[in-house]
Amino acid sequence: MKQSTNLFWVLAFAVIFAACSDSDDTKPDPDPDPDPAKRILVTKIELQVNNQKVPYMEFTYDDNDLLTAAVKKNYEDGVLVSTESFTLTRNGKNNAVADASFVLATAPDNQVHNKFGFVYDENGQITEKIRYASDGTTKSESQTYKWAYGQITEVNMDALSNKANIYEIKYDDKGIPQPLSISALVKGEYDRYNYNTETYTPTINESKLTNFFSHIPLEVTLLFLAQYPGDLMRSQISNEITSFDYKYSEKTYPNENYEDLDILGEKDKLNNYKYTYVYEDNGLPSEVTQTLTTTTKFKDYLNPDEDFEEDNVITVMKLYPTYLVKEMK
Repeated sequence: MKQSTNLFWVLAFAVIFAACSDSDDTKPDPDPDPDPAKRILVTKIELQVNNQKVPYMEFTYDDNDLLTAAVKKNYEDGVLVSTESFTLTRNGKNNAVADASFVLATAPDNQVHNKFGFVYDENGQITEKIRYASDGTTKSESQTYKWAYGQITEVNMDALSNKANIYEIKYDDKGIPQPLSISALVKGEYDRYNYNTETYTPTINESKLTNFFSHIPLEVTLLFLAQYPGDLMRSQISNEITSFDYKYSEKTYPNENYEDLDILGEKDKLNNYKYTYVYEDNGLPSEVTQTLTTTTKFKDYLNPDEDFEEDNVITVMKLYPTYLVKEMK
């Protein structure tokens, strides 16, 4: 196993060695991409906690390689605090119902249950995620998704509202997502208004045709992981992700006529995720290290004493996925 960051030097050495050697033996690619003729299913992911591997996520599939259940365990300061899970029951090809539960580790008898639905197109791509009200039949929330060439291109985050909340994910001619910016004016405290902008920018290794996050079932991403649009973008990338910037900018104004008014305050927060990988001989990563560096700045133009700045708060997460590699049906 080799770190992907050493790939350039490994390949450079291989070229020099081949030029100088008298042998005609063909050397295998030391860090290949996964076989495109194989189906790759992630069955579990372990997490490093206190220098030990502990359960993090686990997935179950049926005989058709479709997801039927998932479990996610959440930790804080090295201690298990809660468990999320769902079972997925399919009703034909185009619909499925997810019965989800959430339980605190300190109160295992007090489970919170929610019901979700998924709608699929003829290609098995999710076109809608539904959250049901407590009666189990009324839609309380809905997100819809448009697809092109196997990737999500548009998300309506509030499909039940007359006022659409839509963002588009745009790709270049290689299928790599371009930076995404979403802005909104929202009412804050004391009748003030905040103009918020979120920007998501991935950095891709175009020479490596594998993305660990794209192998996680999309139902899991949508229910467990997609807290921000960038989390969904991350699942739509085919190439290796080397870093991902999540930037949040907030400007505060005295009322909604922000274009004609002076700014009362500004807040900027940047989450920079860097990823490194250890690959197996089959081209799949057996270890994924996520290093999150957070920088936060706040300026209050009315009360300068409230200004705040915090740089380089670092959080490291190590993940250890296990795969089931099968022949395509």
